[in-house]
Amino acid sequence: MSRHHLAILLLITLCSLSPARARYVDDADEQVVYSRLALPARSLACKLNAAKCTSNWWLERSSRHHNGSLHVTHGPVAVASFSFQGSALALIGSTFARGAKGLIAVDDGAPQIVDFTSPTGARVDGVRLYARSGLDPTVTHTVVLSYDSTSYVPRRDEPRYMAVDAFLVEDSPDAPAVAHPRSPVTLSSRAISSSSGTVLARDDDIPTPSSGSSPTFNDLYADSDETHTSSSPTATSSQWSPVGHSQPASLNAGQIAAIGVVSGVLFVALAFAVLCRLAAASLYSAGVSALSWATAAGDKQLHRRGKWIHAL
Repeated sequence: MSRHHLAILLLITLCSLSPARARYVDDADEQVVYSRLALPARSLACKLNAAKCTSNWWLERSSRHHNGSLHVTHGPVAVASFSFQGSALALIGSTFARGAKGLIAVDDGAPQIVDFTSPTGARVDGVRLYARSGLDPTVTHTVVLSYDSTSYVPRRDEPRYMAVDAFLVEDSPDAPAVAHPRSPVTLSSRAISSSSGTVLARDDDIPTPSSGSSPTFNDLYADSDETHTSSSPTATSSQWSPVGHSQPASLNAGQIAAIGVVSGVLFVALAFAVLCRLAAASLYSAGVSALSWATAAGDKQLHRRGKWIHAL
């Protein structure tokens, strides 16, 4: 195979390479399905009225969160699920001084524990809590996050929270779109167990919170949002951004973007080098042809002069 054909093959190969795409799926996106999502978008009401909020999800709105929203829950039958196509997945959420433990499973695999407790004792938003890589990008995967019943405290003044802010998905470049029908998730069709064998409770297993008077929902709906102290700079920033976590994670959107930029620069440099090489080869061939033509013309001229001298 000639160098010309090798250069063309190299260009075709480089053009066919497409870097993986990373995208955020917000907690409020219809692709994310929640069980028992029936409460107004005020977290303060639920935190002070835990009897009404047990195992329900509610919205907390703040600029600290991705797209300004966060889904929060406490209770042993709270579940969130998400179907996607991609090669890797990460869960972004918040950690609390009184954080719960969640159980997360991908494609009916063994559940893993996700800890929503802040190691500093202060609330931190935008935390990468879980990551999974090495998935088949051509297959539709389903991730299910559930509240670990061992974290549930029936006391009204000691709820332990689990919060979902976004999912980060690394897409295959050629992966088709996935249909995500919004349907309720129930544990009756799929019970999730922890590694210790603990099974999440059903609706009729929820302990009744201790009795006591509590403010009404209307009394708790103030215009101002509640504030939280956080050791993370993102807690007071107007721009949301995920922060690191002690758990290892193989997915990083910044690294993926950097790889894409470097790949593009290398592609342009290689393409330019190949084109220069082809141009040089073409010029060389043209020069050789011109030299051959000039040499042949000179030989003919000398031959004619020789005949003329011989005739004299």
